[in-house]
Amino acid sequence: MARPVKGAVTLPGSKSFTNRALIAAACAPGLSRLKGILRSDDSYWCMESLKQLGVEIEDFGEAIELNAPAEWAAPEKPLYLGSGGTTGRFLTSVLALTTRSPITVTASEQLSGRPMRTLFDALTTLGARIDYLGKPGCFPVRLSPATAGESVISISGSQSSQFISGLLMAAPLLRHPLEIRIPDHIVQADYVRITLEVLAAFGVNIETSPNLQTFYVKPSAYRPADYAIEADASTATYFAALGALMGEVTISNLNPKTIQPDIAFSGVLERMGCQIDGATVKGPEKLKGGFEIDMRAFSDSFLTLAAIAPFADGQIDITGVEHIRHHESDRIGVMARTLATLGVPLEERTDGLRIFPAVPRFGRVETYDDHRIAMSLAILGLAGNGMALADPGCVSKTCPNFFDLIGQLGADVSVVR
Repeated sequence: MARPVKGAVTLPGSKSFTNRALIAAACAPGLSRLKGILRSDDSYWCMESLKQLGVEIEDFGEAIELNAPAEWAAPEKPLYLGSGGTTGRFLTSVLALTTRSPITVTASEQLSGRPMRTLFDALTTLGARIDYLGKPGCFPVRLSPATAGESVISISGSQSSQFISGLLMAAPLLRHPLEIRIPDHIVQADYVRITLEVLAAFGVNIETSPNLQTFYVKPSAYRPADYAIEADASTATYFAALGALMGEVTISNLNPKTIQPDIAFSGVLERMGCQIDGATVKGPEKLKGGFEIDMRAFSDSFLTLAAIAPFADGQIDITGVEHIRHHESDRIGVMARTLATLGVPLEERTDGLRIFPAVPRFGRVETYDDHRIAMSLAILGLAGNGMALADPGCVSKTCPNFFDLIGQLGADVSVVR
């Protein structure tokens, strides 16, 4: 039987807010102070790239200060973005439309395999000059000074909200107003709202239609700011799931009223019979199943729900998440194969999974260099018959101290060398 857990944890800052705030502060000439940033692989490579562009960054422990120049410098060597999808979309967008000298942007093998063509084509329409140094539509790329571009563009939001956010972060730096039209829908639109919130904090206000189908961006100057970053709601889902399955967990610094979309996971846990009191989750004797849920709006929680679904008393159908097949891994396919290996009956669909009740057996599983795969499978293993994870260090992308934190709550974690 799994060891019960109980206690409180303080989580790292939001990845979504951190990388947006880092780039916004770097665009604001002068001194900005960011408190509570996520210290992870993604934020490390983002800050390293900003330093190469002439942004001075000083670390004071609980906060960092960025002193941004009036104009970014030309880096002496290619920028390397690691596996950071947000940095890849946001920083590249700003550089593509503002650089005054050629810049080469490179990334990890994982990020270089993720599709970027939709964003790159939109940037090209705006005057960006992008040369592919490998596979077309992917990193690495060489960016040259932009030419005059269109003042109205259309871009699909169905593949990634980050494409829209990248354009919104870069567009204020253009010399002319820009209208961005979304002809379909924005997947995970709340992340675009996060972008708008961060931009407003740094002095850039963008007019939008009520349904986020149109954005009107005027040339604007970023202004320095003191900005506090809240806890990561996506990371919180793993700890909430631990409480749901094995006891009671409080996430001390989680804002229950955050606009981060993964806060909706608490509603899923309530549906499964958990008691939710602010940022405290207490699990029932047996989780409830027998429902279908569309997770399009908070798809980063898909893996967390898939990991606890076998422990429910009825099947759970998860739909609406086809786009996550193109994230750090094919998250639907990876979870389907892994659960099947662990003896969990399921049906894989194009846009999700149907998962049936089971007691997962012990397994040695791959994590596919995907932080969310690693963390969700860790929770599944703790509640089931154990789990041995290959390359658990990939959690450093968003929660470097993940295993220490779950250990503090009473989870049995050991390192096999």
